[in-house]
Amino acid sequence: MTEPLRFVGKILSATIRYQAGWWISIQVELDHTPPANPGPAIGVDLGIKSLAVTSEGEVFENQKHLKRALRTVKRL
Repeated sequence: MTEPLRFVGKILSATIRYQAGWWISIQVELDHTPPANPGPAIGVDLGIKSLAVTSEGEVFENQKHLKRALRTVKRL
């Protein structure tokens, strides 16, 4: 290996393969510490008319990317 292992932990497995050069995949078990949430929690409602509405009342409009793209595909 030409570079040091980036993660410190227990090595679980390693897979070596040749695909346009030699590759190695190393699976490492790491200690997980969940991130602390400093702010309050909010709820998000996903809908059809609007993309999302938060419990604080913020509305994100549905930009209808799929509908626009389907029109283009039908035309082409």
